[in-house]
Amino acid sequence: MPNYENVVDPSIGRIYDAVNLTEEDADRLYRLVTVLHRKRPRNRLRRDFYHMHVNVQNIGIALSAEMLDKIRVACSWPAKAVDVLAQRSILDGFVFESGAEDEHMQRILLDNRMAQKYPMAAVSEGICSGMMWTLSRGRVGRSNVRIKTHSFETSAGIWDGNEERLECGMAIISNRDFTPWDMQLGHAPDVVNLYTPEATVVLRRSVDGKRWEAEYHRHNMGRPLMEPMCFAPSMDRPFGKSRISRAVMGITMSKLREDCRSEISAEFFTTPQKFLLGADEDAFDMDRYQAYIGNIFLASKDEDGDVPQFGQLTQGSMQPHVDYARSLAAQFAGETAIPLHSLGVVSDNPDSAEAMQMAERDLVQLAEQMNRGNGESLRNVALMAMALDKGAMASIDDLDDDEYSVMVKWHNPSMPSIAATADAWQKAASVAPYIAETEEFLEGLGIDRATRRRMLNQKRVIDGRSFMEASIGNDTQSGDASLLRADEGREGLCTRVRVGGVIGTDGAEPSGSLVEG
Repeated sequence: MPNYENVVDPSIGRIYDAVNLTEEDADRLYRLVTVLHRKRPRNRLRRDFYHMHVNVQNIGIALSAEMLDKIRVACSWPAKAVDVLAQRSILDGFVFESGAEDEHMQRILLDNRMAQKYPMAAVSEGICSGMMWTLSRGRVGRSNVRIKTHSFETSAGIWDGNEERLECGMAIISNRDFTPWDMQLGHAPDVVNLYTPEATVVLRRSVDGKRWEAEYHRHNMGRPLMEPMCFAPSMDRPFGKSRISRAVMGITMSKLREDCRSEISAEFFTTPQKFLLGADEDAFDMDRYQAYIGNIFLASKDEDGDVPQFGQLTQGSMQPHVDYARSLAAQFAGETAIPLHSLGVVSDNPDSAEAMQMAERDLVQLAEQMNRGNGESLRNVALMAMALDKGAMASIDDLDDDEYSVMVKWHNPSMPSIAATADAWQKAASVAPYIAETEEFLEGLGIDRATRRRMLNQKRVIDGRSFMEASIGNDTQSGDASLLRADEGREGLCTRVRVGGVIGTDGAEPSGSLVEG
């Protein structure tokens, strides 16, 4: 095994020297730890911007260090850049080519709380340019597969350009406090997973934190049980780019400095500077601030008999600060495709609904692009999940054609109103009436899935009752209706019903009817 002399990440230590770890996997792990350690500071900086934990970088001209110590400002624009887009990416579930819902897939989604995990994953994707989905065999509710999410702060991957997928990846599963054994180590990872095309390697740390031990869990998936989900990937950056870009961070820092300057200017604007000429300072028995805010101001003549002159300097205007803040907001909106009104910039003349829709067009296009990329990743997750649920050594090739046709269904990112959506579906149903008989029509009207299920079940009961009543009524009127007689020679009654020329006996239902004998 190669001798890795340097320790890349002190918190992880020499994990690539773990017991039972093969030479090939040790090399993979070394490269992954290097990637994680190199990218972590930048990802943490972006998360600090998202959580508004950054300090103002002072230029040193208009703001003194003493003033900055007394002023606390924050800017939520980076969080807006991430959240506004993530809120338009709504996962509606998975559908299959046959049109039927797969209870197998629905059970996996519900047991793993995918409806709750995806919004969190979308936010992490916007902050760090991407995140990782991982799968493992394990009992979760009624399914046998466990799906987890990992941010790029705790996971890393190496892209295989030849296969155009992940070559291998790692994820920190849990952390523990090692302070009693190693003060310098402190709170550090104690379980790390390595994902390869052949196996998932679970690496556990010893109690004292000095060594690692590897445990192999083989599979036949032919690819790592890890799938990246990245925002706007490109050929040179397959793991995407962050919504909190360098331009976003630069504009945010300018906004923080402007907020500090505005705060100080507001103080001077509220208390404009005043002056008193020809007065003796010894005549004041109070400090200048108390004299400024006092209701009664007295000043005697000087020794020459002149009366002191009182005046006030021209009051500063806050408008330049307002204009500069609006200019920064316009730059931020252009960089992130977020409408100005979402950044708190309001106009005296409110925009019309059409104008607001046009302002959100770029954001909708970004959300559609995000959904297309995320849809491919989630489809791969679904395929591996369905295969893994069948068995630990199952593969995607073991799925049938209908399962393999799984597709991701998204909510419309333009977020149309319920009235507009219902009107569009009603117009479509008027052209093609069969649309009104489908579940998609109810979904288009904005009715949630649970309500649609109940409505369709009740419709089946009503249709069956109506068909039974209509069939019996028509046959009675035609004279060729039911023929009821007692069948002698057997105990009890045997009911014979003739419906549409078909005779049913002993409770057997005639074809196409719901008549009970």
